[in-house]
Amino acid sequence: MLERIKYFSRIQTTPNQYYYCFIFLIGLFLTSFNSRAQYTDIINSNTPGRTMGAYTVGEAVYQLESLYSSDHQTHIYPDSDYHINDIESTFRFGFKERVELIYEFGHRSKIDHTQNIDTKGIFKNRFGFKVLIYDPHQFAEPDYYSWKNNHRFVLKNLIPVVSIYAGLNVHKKESLFNRFDPYDPTSKTYTTIYDKEILILQQHLSPYWVLVTNFSMDKPASNREYSITSTLVHSFRKYYKLSLFLEGQSIINDYYADEIIRTGGAYLINKNIQVDAFLGTNFKETPSRLFFGFGASIRVDNHFK
Repeated sequence: MLERIKYFSRIQTTPNQYYYCFIFLIGLFLTSFNSRAQYTDIINSNTPGRTMGAYTVGEAVYQLESLYSSDHQTHIYPDSDYHINDIESTFRFGFKERVELIYEFGHRSKIDHTQNIDTKGIFKNRFGFKVLIYDPHQFAEPDYYSWKNNHRFVLKNLIPVVSIYAGLNVHKKESLFNRFDPYDPTSKTYTTIYDKEILILQQHLSPYWVLVTNFSMDKPASNREYSITSTLVHSFRKYYKLSLFLEGQSIINDYYADEIIRTGGAYLINKNIQVDAFLGTNFKETPSRLFFGFGASIRVDNHFK
């Protein structure tokens, strides 16, 4: 759940050591910045949507986000019908106020009802970091004399919070879930290490409306996948523990391109625990998808303690 704020080149298939050193040096350089805290009073989770929020969890904060999802897919060519069940976990650690370290793990079970084949394995094993670059609300102060001024829409709210993410996915070369064509079991697999980058924009349109947009690049350069994902989150004034979201995602790839829509909500049990759920579908028949998921997030808050 996103907290309601109080105010307003191609890379070679074999990993290029200079490229990854460059990414590392950028992160090292940015960690040296002294900055105002990005810590929030309540848990700041990236679930249940598929976008990554711009804000970090805060220095010395540990956070675990877990998700179970089920994806039913039918394909008209070739004719197929199968279920994909995923269990995903994300561990986030606030290394600095503006920098967090992220580890993502995912296990997948694919049941092919057409051929009666059940395949299991790891599909995500990613290490990365996120850096908050710019926050237009960093030095903003509320208007203590006007509730209306604090809750109205102003053009300044369109200026986004900006962050970047860089990560490396590491897996076994023979992994069945890391193939150029995800619907062809004979398709060749990726390299054992490949990168992912995300440009993150987060706009606080009002205390109750937040728009998060991710521009991402994933998979090896020889099969690069581009994605644009936007999530609109609404928190309720009266029922502040509940938030709903609507999300659209466009995927561009030589082997699989799609338009996906998701919706769902999150409920704040207390300031450190959140539960959430979502469902979604796509707009094509190659394959046609219907999916749902639910999860929970929990944090251990050692911020300035």
